Amino acid sequence: MITVGQLVKRQAITLPHSARIAEAAKLMSKQRVGLVVLTDPDEKSQVIGVVSERDIIRGLAKGLTPKSPVSKIATRTVVTIASDSDVGKAARLLTEKGIRHLVVLDDRQRLSGVISVRDLVAERETLKAIVASYETEPVTGVD
Repeated sequence: MITVGQLVKRQAITLPHSARIAEAAKLMSKQRVGLVVLTDPDEKSQVIGVVSERDIIRGLAKGLTPKSPVSKIATRTVVTIASDSDVGKAARLLTEKGIRHLVVLDDRQRLSGVISVRDLVAERETLKAIVASYETEPVTGVD
């Protein structure tokens, strides 16, 4: 079994929830990521929300400016997965929720990392594990 934790290659890219949209965009560009995790400034392992590239585009399209607080565009209901979960579960969650990223939590419910759809399909062995998982546990809510 391949676990989600095995796919986490680096620490999550984080910002305090008090940051501005421009800061999130610059950080995403510099780090070459599509998602930033918003954390409590005093407890960086405490997830408060997430901001994706799509969130930034939607916010700007609605008239927010780059100086607007990132909290105005953040997703507060974060989809998480335990680091010891099977990659098949991660694939099902991404599919069922229609999202591109999952926030990975350790056994103490602290931020461990982020995995993306790209991480799941990057390696042949991961794909095999996902296929095997679908054979034993079908996806619900997908036509």
